[in-house]
Amino acid sequence: MSISNPSLESLFSRPKTEQQNLKKRVARVIPFGYKQSENPDYIEPVQEELDALEQARQYIKGSSYREVADWLFRKTGRKVTGMGLRKILERKW
Repeated sequence: MSISNPSLESLFSRPKTEQQNLKKRVARVIPFGYKQSENPDYIEPVQEELDALEQARQYIKGSSYREVADWLFRKTGRKVTGMGLRKILERKW
C-alpha cells in the first residue's frame, strides 16, 4: 500500500532550518522585515530589519512616527513612511 502525499514531499525538499524561517507570501507587497525567497510563493525574514523594528518600537515612545521612520530608513536602507510605521507597529508584523 503506497501513500502519496504532495505536502510531505515539499516538507522534505528543503533542509528543516530553511523551512522554519520561510513564510507563505499572501500579498503582493512584501512586508517590512522580510524579503523574497528563492521560491516566489514564500518570503524570508531579514533579521537586521526585524531587530531595527524592535528598536523603533522603543524609540516611538519618545519621538514622532516620522522621526523614527527616517531613522529606520537610515539604519536599514528600506523606505517606510510615518503612517506606514504606525501600521506596522500596530499589527506587530
